[in-house]
Amino acid sequence: MNPTSEDFKDILVAAGVGTYETDIFISVMPETPDACISIYDTPGYPPAANYVYDYPAVQVRIRGAIWGYQDAWDKAKEVRDALHGLTNETWNSTRYIQILCEADIMFINYDDNNRPLLTVNFLVHRTDT
Repeated sequence: MNPTSEDFKDILVAAGVGTYETDIFISVMPETPDACISIYDTPGYPPAANYVYDYPAVQVRIRGAIWGYQDAWDKAKEVRDALHGLTNETWNSTRYIQILCEADIMFINYDDNNRPLLTVNFLVHRTDT
Protein backbone atom coordinates (compact mmCIF):
# COMPACT_ATOMS: atom_id res chain seq x y z
CA MET A 1 0.00 0.00 0.00
CA ASN A 2 1.14 3.53 -0.77
CA PRO A 3 1.22 6.24 1.83
CA THR A 4 -2.27 7.70 1.83
CA SER A 5 -0.84 11.05 0.73
CA GLU A 6 0.29 9.50 -2.58
CA ASP A 7 -3.20 8.28 -3.36
CA PHE A 8 -4.79 11.56 -2.28
CA LYS A 9 -2.43 13.34 -4.67
CA ASP A 10 -3.68 11.15 -7.52
CA ILE A 11 -7.32 11.69 -6.55
CA LEU A 12 -6.86 15.47 -6.48
CA VAL A 13 -5.01 15.50 -9.81
CA ALA A 14 -7.71 13.34 -11.43
CA ALA A 15 -10.39 15.70 -10.06
CA GLY A 16 -8.64 18.65 -11.71
CA VAL A 17 -7.78 20.36 -8.42
CA GLY A 18 -4.14 20.84 -9.39
CA THR A 19 -0.98 19.37 -10.90
CA TYR A 20 1.56 17.28 -9.02
CA GLU A 21 4.86 19.08 -8.38
CA THR A 22 3.42 22.28 -9.87
CA ASP A 23 0.89 23.24 -7.21
CA ILE A 24 0.30 19.93 -5.37
CA PHE A 25 3.08 18.54 -3.17
CA ILE A 26 3.51 15.72 -0.66
CA SER A 27 4.95 16.35 2.82
CA VAL A 28 6.45 19.72 1.91
CA MET A 29 5.15 23.19 1.20
CA PRO A 30 7.82 24.86 -0.95
CA GLU A 31 8.45 28.59 -0.84
CA THR A 32 7.03 28.92 -4.37
CA PRO A 33 4.48 28.96 -5.86
CA ASP A 34 2.52 31.14 -3.46
CA ALA A 35 -0.75 29.29 -4.03
CA CYS A 36 -0.30 25.56 -3.51
CA ILE A 37 -1.51 22.42 -1.76
CA SER A 38 0.53 20.08 0.40
CA ILE A 39 -0.63 16.67 1.62
CA TYR A 40 0.59 15.17 4.92
CA ASP A 41 0.07 11.72 6.41
CA THR A 42 -1.09 12.10 10.01
CA PRO A 43 -2.04 9.62 12.74
CA GLY A 44 -5.46 8.11 12.39
CA TYR A 45 -6.85 5.17 14.31
CA PRO A 46 -4.98 1.90 14.96
CA PRO A 47 -5.23 -0.68 12.16
CA ALA A 48 -7.54 -3.65 12.58
CA ALA A 49 -5.97 -6.45 14.65
CA ASN A 50 -5.72 -8.69 11.59
CA TYR A 51 -4.16 -5.83 9.56
CA VAL A 52 -6.84 -6.11 6.90
CA TYR A 53 -8.13 -2.56 7.39
CA ASP A 54 -6.17 0.64 7.94
CA TYR A 55 -7.60 3.84 9.38
CA PRO A 56 -5.06 6.56 8.56
CA ALA A 57 -5.68 10.28 8.54
CA VAL A 58 -4.47 12.97 6.18
CA GLN A 59 -4.10 16.71 6.50
CA VAL A 60 -4.27 18.79 3.35
CA ARG A 61 -2.82 22.29 3.71
CA ILE A 62 -3.76 25.00 1.27
CA ARG A 63 -1.76 28.20 0.90
CA GLY A 64 -3.08 31.12 -1.09
CA ALA A 65 -1.46 34.01 -2.89
CA ILE A 66 -0.58 37.13 -0.90
CA TRP A 67 -3.77 38.36 0.83
CA GLY A 68 -5.72 35.84 -1.28
CA TYR A 69 -7.98 34.43 1.41
CA GLN A 70 -11.08 33.93 -0.76
CA ASP A 71 -9.19 32.08 -3.50
CA ALA A 72 -7.43 29.91 -0.90
CA TRP A 73 -10.78 29.10 0.73
CA ASP A 74 -12.25 28.25 -2.68
CA LYS A 75 -9.31 25.89 -3.36
CA ALA A 76 -9.78 24.28 0.07
CA LYS A 77 -13.43 23.70 -0.83
CA GLU A 78 -12.34 22.01 -4.08
CA VAL A 79 -10.08 19.72 -2.05
CA ARG A 80 -12.86 18.95 0.42
CA ASP A 81 -15.39 18.28 -2.32
CA ALA A 82 -13.01 15.99 -4.25
CA LEU A 83 -12.25 13.81 -1.21
CA HIS A 84 -15.11 13.98 1.30
CA GLY A 85 -17.56 11.13 0.94
CA LEU A 86 -15.47 9.15 -1.56
CA THR A 87 -16.50 5.50 -1.13
CA ASN A 88 -15.55 2.15 -2.61
CA GLU A 89 -12.94 3.38 -5.07
CA THR A 90 -9.59 1.80 -5.82
CA TRP A 91 -6.49 3.95 -6.22
CA ASN A 92 -3.05 2.42 -6.81
CA SER A 93 -4.11 -1.04 -5.59
CA THR A 94 -5.71 0.30 -2.43
CA ARG A 95 -9.45 0.14 -1.90
CA TYR A 96 -10.79 3.24 -0.23
CA ILE A 97 -13.86 2.16 1.65
CA GLN A 98 -14.58 5.70 2.81
CA ILE A 99 -12.96 9.11 3.12
CA LEU A 100 -14.60 11.64 5.43
CA CYS A 101 -13.72 15.16 6.55
CA GLU A 102 -12.82 15.23 10.21
CA ALA A 103 -14.04 18.84 10.34
CA ASP A 104 -14.72 21.62 7.89
CA ILE A 105 -12.14 23.98 6.37
CA MET A 106 -9.97 25.61 9.02
CA PHE A 107 -8.10 28.90 8.69
CA ILE A 108 -4.71 28.68 10.41
CA ASN A 109 -3.21 32.14 9.88
CA TYR A 110 -1.23 34.19 7.38
CA ASP A 111 2.41 33.19 6.93
CA ASP A 112 5.34 35.64 7.11
CA ASN A 113 4.66 36.61 3.48
CA ASN A 114 0.96 37.39 4.09
CA ARG A 115 -0.25 34.23 2.37
CA PRO A 116 -3.33 32.59 3.96
CA LEU A 117 -2.95 29.04 5.27
CA LEU A 118 -5.94 26.72 5.58
CA THR A 119 -6.32 23.00 6.30
CA VAL A 120 -8.80 20.23 5.71
CA ASN A 121 -8.37 16.99 7.70
CA PHE A 122 -9.65 13.60 6.60
CA LEU A 123 -10.24 10.24 8.24
CA VAL A 124 -9.76 7.24 5.98
CA HIS A 125 -10.91 3.61 5.94
CA ARG A 126 -8.90 1.55 3.42
CA THR A 127 -7.61 -1.92 2.62
CA ASP A 128 -5.43 -3.74 0.09
CA THR A 129 -7.32 -4.95 -2.95
